[in-house]
Amino acid sequence: MLPFLTFCILFVLVLAHFRRKNDAAQSKVEEDFWSREYESNATRRQDISELDYITIPLGKLPLDLDTDSSRRIQSLASEKMIDLSSYTNTDLKLKYGAANLETLSKYECNYVDLEKALDIYASELLDHDRTQDAITILEYAVAIGSDVGHTYLTLADLYHDTGENAKTQELITHAREHASLNRQPFLDKMQDYLT
Repeated sequence: MLPFLTFCILFVLVLAHFRRKNDAAQSKVEEDFWSREYESNATRRQDISELDYITIPLGKLPLDLDTDSSRRIQSLASEKMIDLSSYTNTDLKLKYGAANLETLSKYECNYVDLEKALDIYASELLDHDRTQDAITILEYAVAIGSDVGHTYLTLADLYHDTGENAKTQELITHAREHASLNRQPFLDKMQDYLT
């Protein structure tokens, strides 16, 4: 009975030690978060006019199909867009100032709208048997850093159908560079197009 009691007491003591250690670590994480958040809210507005904004080359894209997505792409050409998906709001405030957060969020929303519109428009082009035009749209989407998985899968499928396996391999390499696309099941689907 005594060894069992000793074991139980030791177990409770070890458990209490690890709980205190975990609580301290969690407290440190929260403290660091709020410290960064406070610092980010105090950051002065920075110049954002020279950021790497995305421009839509209207003259180089086949946007002649009259659809909502085509019109949306054309209307976004006059808007500022930027991919900020790799930043948290705190990161953006620290880097560009809290006063710019709303503006930058709008530019990011425009970019997300463009990604979606390009993917939808490529599907509409395919519905009209315009394979090469769809490839052009999808390649542009990949070039601007789109992380819409359907865009990559459709483009890989089109490369497969047109016998451009080298481009499929380049596309897979590009997808590996995206954190949101670098998931094994997704990459396996793309790899299937090489066989």
